[in-house]
Amino acid sequence: MFREWLVKRGQFIIIFSSLVGLIVIIGSVLYGIGSAFFTSSDVEVSYSFYDAELPTSIATEFNKVSDYVLNKLDDKNTLTIKASIINTLDFFTKTRNKVTFQIRNTSDRTLNNVDIRIKNVKKMTAWGVSGNILQSSEIDAIMKKMKNDETAGIVTFSNIEKLPPQTNMIIYLWGDIIQYSFDEPIMVTYDGGVGELVKTSTVIGFDSFIFENVKFLIFIWILINIAILLFVIDTYCKKKKNVSNQPEENS
Repeated sequence: MFREWLVKRGQFIIIFSSLVGLIVIIGSVLYGIGSAFFTSSDVEVSYSFYDAELPTSIATEFNKVSDYVLNKLDDKNTLTIKASIINTLDFFTKTRNKVTFQIRNTSDRTLNNVDIRIKNVKKMTAWGVSGNILQSSEIDAIMKKMKNDETAGIVTFSNIEKLPPQTNMIIYLWGDIIQYSFDEPIMVTYDGGVGELVKTSTVIGFDSFIFENVKFLIFIWILINIAILLFVIDTYCKKKKNVSNQPEENS
């Protein structure tokens, strides 16, 4: 039974297989051409906003301690300690959200003189830097390059000497950072190019399955549509052939 079906549908299977192979070849070629000619940046930039969840109880306790210590510190030599206490208190009382900025060097070359500008920073209460293959000395050097312009609401990390290939650097900001839907908060430049902003989102449940398998599902959808089209064409041609082979009725 199955052998007879193969014999009858042999031409259809050959055509279908040829079309599938042609689609795969054309798709691979177009993808390679697109990757070679339309990749405009060696750096991918993404960001994520989170609401800050600071412990209110600890903030209240620290407020009591800081008030007591600040009243006891009168010596001019303690100004640095006072500033540290005030900055810590600001972190507890004025932090509204946390934002992470990921800067990825996706190329095979080292990028020089990287400049990072983050805007819409109404109030910054803390910051940090990490990376997948950055040494602690490199992270410390980047941390020291941070400048906060509260009047303009801009935080900069200027003149980062080098960003090695395949490096993932993350900048963390705590404070009151405004998120506008029509305005991107970060810009990254380097010698010879500008970072490309990548849109990110979080998906869960069935939507997550669709997102993770979208390429495979599209491919299957194309194959099903091609199979249906070829089946319709094959059926139509056979019907037409049967009609043409029928003997003409005598008048």
